[in-house]
Amino acid sequence: MTRKSSKKSAKVTTTTKVVVAPRQQPRKKKAGPPRQKRATFDLQRDGWLSTLVDPFGVHGIRIPDDTVSPSATASFRDRYTISPRVSSGGTYAAGFIFNPCIQACVAQSASYDGNAVTWTAYSSFSQSGTFNGLSRAYRVVSAGLAIYGTNAMAKNQGRNLCAFYPGGDNLPAPLTTSVAAATLLVAENSDDTPLNQQMICSICWVPSDISNYRYHPNNSNALGTPGAATFYNPGTLVWMADGLDSSASFEVVVCLNIEYLPTSNAISFTNVLPSYFNQRAMERALNSQLTSRMFHTGDPESIMETSANNNLGLSNFVGSLFSTFGAGAQSVIKPITFKLGQAAAFAGVNRLGKNIAKLMPVTRGLLALDN
Repeated sequence: MTRKSSKKSAKVTTTTKVVVAPRQQPRKKKAGPPRQKRATFDLQRDGWLSTLVDPFGVHGIRIPDDTVSPSATASFRDRYTISPRVSSGGTYAAGFIFNPCIQACVAQSASYDGNAVTWTAYSSFSQSGTFNGLSRAYRVVSAGLAIYGTNAMAKNQGRNLCAFYPGGDNLPAPLTTSVAAATLLVAENSDDTPLNQQMICSICWVPSDISNYRYHPNNSNALGTPGAATFYNPGTLVWMADGLDSSASFEVVVCLNIEYLPTSNAISFTNVLPSYFNQRAMERALNSQLTSRMFHTGDPESIMETSANNNLGLSNFVGSLFSTFGAGAQSVIKPITFKLGQAAAFAGVNRLGKNIAKLMPVTRGLLALDN
C-alpha cells in the first residue's frame, strides 16, 4: 500500500507600505490694513464737487439742482498786481475783496491808516461787456481768490489774513468800504498764516443760501440794497496782509465760473445743454469735508495756468463738434464722448485729490469712496 504525501505550499503575501507626505497647509497671510476701495469718478456726479474744491482749474460745470432749463457755462479770470500801502506811522499793509459777481465785484487797498485798509472803487471782470451781449441772466457755480508773493522770501514778512462771509439776497454785503485786521481775525470763517511760508493763499467760495442758486440779471452786484432787482450777494472773499516790508509785491487771481441763460439761438457762440438734476451729486458736493474747507494752499498749476477749456469740459466740447449733424448724430456719439471726457478728467481730478489730501490726512483723496 502506497501512502500519498501531500505537501501544502505556503502562500507568501507581500505588503508594501506607502509613506504619504503630510499635506501642507497654506500659509496664513499676515493681517494688514484693509484694502482701500478705489475711488471712481463720474462726471455728472462729481463735477460740481471738483469745481467747488478747485474753481481755478475745473470749469464747464453746471449746478446739478432742480433748475434744469438748458444753459451754457462760462469762466472769468482776472489778475492784479498789488503793492502795499503805507500808514502815517510807517507801517505797510495790502488787501483785496471779491464778491463773486460779474460787475462791480472786486476792489483793492487804496490806503492804510495803521489799522484798516480802505478800498478803491469797485471794478468788473474785464470781459463783462462781451458777456453782456451773449447772456441775460446767470448764477454762480464756483469761485475763488488766490494770492501769492512775487518777490523774495526775505521780503515776505507779515501775515496772510483770509476770510469768507456767507451771502444771501436778504443780507447786505460786509466790508464794502474798508476792513481791519482785528475784524478778519474774528470773522465767522477766517484763516491766519505767516507770509514767509511763500505759499499760495487761496479762498474758495461755498454756497450758503438758496438765493445763491437763483439766476440774476447780468448787472446784479452786492453793493446795492438787499431785495432790489439788481442785488446779488453770493458771499464775500477778502484778504488782508499787514506788517509788510515796503518792497513787498503780490499777484492776485480771481476766478468766477457761472451757468447762464443765452440771449439767442440764432448764433452758436455758446454750447447750450440741459442742466441735469442729480441729488447724489448735490449730496456729495455739499456734504464733503473738502467743500467746507474754503481755505487751503491752492493747486499752483490750476491757479497760474490759464486755458479756455479743461478736461472736465472735454465731453461737452467734443459733443459740440457734432452739433451740426443734428440730434441723431449727437445721440450716437454721446456715449463715446462721455467716456472720453470721463477718462481724461479722472487723471486731473485724482492729482488734485492727492494735492489736497496732504493737508487733510483724514481724507483719502478728493472723492468719497462710496459709489
